[in-house]
Amino acid sequence: MPIPNGAELFFDGTPVNGVNEVQRISISGSPAGGTFTVTWSGQTTAAIAFNATAATVQAALEALSNIDVGEVACSGGPFPGTAVDVSFQNALGGLNQPAMTTSDSFTGGSTPASAITTPTPGVRGTYRGTAFGAICCDTSSGIFYEQTSTSAARPTWSEVEID
Repeated sequence: MPIPNGAELFFDGTPVNGVNEVQRISISGSPAGGTFTVTWSGQTTAAIAFNATAATVQAALEALSNIDVGEVACSGGPFPGTAVDVSFQNALGGLNQPAMTTSDSFTGGSTPASAITTPTPGVRGTYRGTAFGAICCDTSSGIFYEQTSTSAARPTWSEVEID
């Protein structure tokens, strides 16, 4: 249940801003053809072409039963020359996510393979689910913070001055 706008919250320490996780899919070895799949949290995509665009990867991920449309945003590509970044957002944003894995069926090239890295780990923000405008007080310092993000899933806490 979201914490309502105008709520007063208390926390021992400075609240932490939420960070959306980014996982990067790359292909090495210059394949000339073939496909690969991506598995995330127990679900596996349909085959994805070795030269797919970011939009194709995003559509394949959003076709999984555990990722809704809009919960990932893909950029970069096309493969194999340029990696594709998968940013987890909305309901999946502001959290540390399970690592994606891949399974390859490439042809040609020099030992082609796909790989997943995590250039930006997800961070759960303090009071995730807090509405815009909520106030949090650091009980150890007496400093007040306001939730200034329009995304309750990824709160951003900004220090406010109280006269």
